[in-house]
Amino acid sequence: MYGRKQCVGEQGEDRIPDRRKRISTAEGLEFSSDEKKQIGQKHKLDENAQISSEIDIIFQGDVEVGVSIVGSSEQKDLAILKLNQTLSDKYTLEFSGNEASKGMTVWLLTFPFNIEEREENYGTTDVVVGSGTIKNIARDALNDIRYLSYDIAEDDGALGGPVLAGDGSVLGMNVQSDDGGSLALDGQEIMQLLELHNVRYSIKAQENTVKHSRWPVILGSLIFALLLWLVSQLMKLKKTRKRQQGKQRLRRKTKDRFPANAILVRLLDNSSVALEAPRFTMGSSQGADYTITGNRKVSRAHAVITRDKEKYFLEDLGSTNGTSVNGKKLRVGERMQLADGDSIMLANEKFEFRQR
Repeated sequence: MYGRKQCVGEQGEDRIPDRRKRISTAEGLEFSSDEKKQIGQKHKLDENAQISSEIDIIFQGDVEVGVSIVGSSEQKDLAILKLNQTLSDKYTLEFSGNEASKGMTVWLLTFPFNIEEREENYGTTDVVVGSGTIKNIARDALNDIRYLSYDIAEDDGALGGPVLAGDGSVLGMNVQSDDGGSLALDGQEIMQLLELHNVRYSIKAQENTVKHSRWPVILGSLIFALLLWLVSQLMKLKKTRKRQQGKQRLRRKTKDRFPANAILVRLLDNSSVALEAPRFTMGSSQGADYTITGNRKVSRAHAVITRDKEKYFLEDLGSTNGTSVNGKKLRVGERMQLADGDSIMLANEKFEFRQR
């Protein structure tokens, strides 16, 4: 990755571009005090001017997007940058699920070495791809940091370039080697820093060589056929139960009937129903003794009127919108004796109880 680092004057109005720099590594991200002094002298700024720095990422030709530093590690020479605006053309960094090993073939992506001298911007067509194998995996004894060494020829343009596995996932990042050899910071070290700063990434699933067999396909087909058979049996059972429930409701409505000496009048349409059953249920359900249609406020099993000799009692069955008699709301499970002319409210549906 490369970008443009620029300084900002005291009032935030004068932006002075610095030369292009690699910004994948921590080195060179911030202006040192000497650099700020030199820049101030070069551009004839006031000695007391407050100089800060800004960083832009350059990609897709000449598109520049401002970034801020989320975190960095001088020991690992690694910096984490965050875009200052949301872009649709972005992907989550994907690390390899297979651990790096000696002899493993890897690829290194770099820009040409003269990136800081070139006037025009770089694009994807300028990326240089080199391939080789991992020669050694070791830890820095001083800082306990894991590194990969490989045999890919490189120049200064490789600094900060990603080291990739054959599936395109990241194994590490190229860093400066003290002895001039090819060295990369291991991906595990990068992931640790990302997790520390709560930056999201993904790990590519491990690719294991598996001998394919027809048995999983056959077993899957048998399971699917069994599921279809079970569904058909459940559908048949459901239809049988519905027929049985219908017969039971019919028997319940026709047996144990008493001569009606009370009726319930629905005031909406002045229709009435005789209270013949000793336990007369009311609600929006088709299974109720009296089904109340056209009102969504009425619960499926809303209330019940029970008969004890010549007395009638109303009880709420835990309805959503409640039951009341002459304006008094019933508690769930409370039974209230009804008298001729009582006004009953099931939710917002009004009825009148009439008794001879």
